[in-house]
Amino acid sequence: MTHVLSHDADSLNEEQKLHFLKSLNNSAIYLESLLENLLQWARTTGGTLEINPRCVSVYDIARQNLKIISINAENKNIELINNVAKDAWVTADINLLQTIFRNLISNAVKYTNEGGKVIISSSKWNERMMAFTIEDNGIGISKDDIKKLFRIEMNTKTIGSSTEKGTGFGLILCKDFVEKQGGEIFVESEIDKGSTFRFLLPFCEKEV
Repeated sequence: MTHVLSHDADSLNEEQKLHFLKSLNNSAIYLESLLENLLQWARTTGGTLEINPRCVSVYDIARQNLKIISINAENKNIELINNVAKDAWVTADINLLQTIFRNLISNAVKYTNEGGKVIISSSKWNERMMAFTIEDNGIGISKDDIKKLFRIEMNTKTIGSSTEKGTGFGLILCKDFVEKQGGEIFVESEIDKGSTFRFLLPFCEKEV
């Protein structure tokens, strides 16, 4: 692909060039995600993963990750909406929380069709837990596949709505990292209507 752009660029029209650039961007994002997830997976399975919980602003984490993924979303004309409350604070390791949001938002964009929408929101689950939701109106997940999502022995690579590749590790890491911090993760989905991923983490008071 890079050979075509460097040697045959003059023979391509603007639409073809844009197609190649989008493909290169998707490949770069896939490789970055793969390397990061493999590194995290090696740490957690090797027992070297450090967890340093503190009071964290989830609004800031969500905003940072939406910004990172915004280029990929723009390529598919997908609207990203951050409805996380500014007073949503949880007790969590900031690096693990970054990984959770990055994977869940990236997945939502990956499986949402062009012109779709991804919404990130928060709510109080109970007196102890906050809930965070990543909702899309994408291609959805079958009931059979939902059962396999968080199981390493049944995990398979998947293809996004625009043929984006999947690493196969992202959701497994999300479940592991949520549970390591005292939380839970759930998914609801319907084919051709979209998916909703929700995870819970312990609430905390904002640091003074």
